[in-house]
Amino acid sequence: MGNSRHIVMHTARPNPPKVDLMKLRRCYGNMDIPNLVNKLTDDFEGLRNEASYALKESTNISENVISALHSGALKGLYECMSLSPDLVPRIISIYCNIARVPTGRRNLIEFENFNQLLKDTTNSEIPDIAIKSYELIQILVLDRSVVPYFVEHFEFCENGLTYPMDENVIVQTLDIMARMCVSEEGISSVIGTLSRCQELFSRQKFLVPVCNTLYGVSQTLAGKKAIHSLNILPALLDHIRAFEGNTHEVGHILKLLMSMTVYQLTKIDVFKHIDVVKLVEVAGSILTYNHNLCTTCLLRFIACLCDHKAYRSSFEPLLPQLALMSYCGDTQIKESTIEVIQLIVREPGVPFNLEDVRQKYL
Repeated sequence: MGNSRHIVMHTARPNPPKVDLMKLRRCYGNMDIPNLVNKLTDDFEGLRNEASYALKESTNISENVISALHSGALKGLYECMSLSPDLVPRIISIYCNIARVPTGRRNLIEFENFNQLLKDTTNSEIPDIAIKSYELIQILVLDRSVVPYFVEHFEFCENGLTYPMDENVIVQTLDIMARMCVSEEGISSVIGTLSRCQELFSRQKFLVPVCNTLYGVSQTLAGKKAIHSLNILPALLDHIRAFEGNTHEVGHILKLLMSMTVYQLTKIDVFKHIDVVKLVEVAGSILTYNHNLCTTCLLRFIACLCDHKAYRSSFEPLLPQLALMSYCGDTQIKESTIEVIQLIVREPGVPFNLEDVRQKYL
């Protein structure tokens, strides 16, 4: 990076002279953001600190304002990071604001010091800095056009999955990888981390983030094959059997199962490991919660199981509950419910009549 100053990540320099923040706000309160950024090049380091703070505090971040944050201003912010570790999270917050608009994202990705900035901050021994840096990546990868950059620099995800100082960074990294699964290239990159995901899966804190990441990976056939090879299906089914009102967790597990059961080898394994009697009992309990994600994914999972003729009659005890749910105001739940009813009661050559089912079970 030439002669550019390194970001201070570990030890603080002596504090710069203090500036009266109220006085600064009176002086610069009406100044627009680009002009305020220009103050970051001021020789007086205390003024730089407070100008950075005033910039972060501003909520009036618009497309026009971000467009005015040219590479020189981004470099000014970057150089301010060398002043003190305390200032780094504050400046990354500014970058987060910049990343919320398309022009800002392009400016950041094209900024000559951006890769070095991420290397320094994501590896920081100061958790607040690393967490803020991964938050910036989380915002950036919401834009599909930015994903190729992080496929090329996938080391940020690999490092985040093993970050030792704070488990929140691992959660953020799993979220980033789930978002990267919008493209086949992103999925291919994430597949390489599945053994680490498998290690994390057994820990409660990471259960939902890992399921989200695996769901993203499962959107391609190669991804389904890779997940199938992890052999985590029995553990997923155990979590469902142990349902105790934890609809958020079980909803994400069912979402993953729903996606994976489309894959024939996984479907065969489901039939091998499933305890249908217990599933019917748990399903009745889950459906009483009317949790949108949980309910929809459970219904679709049951629909997959009803492809197997031997299991259809096993779900008959759910018909009174399903008949009532067929009146649900949520279109998605209503349609999934009717599909499951039809699969359970269907007989060759007999046309399906929903009203007959409702009258019989209600």
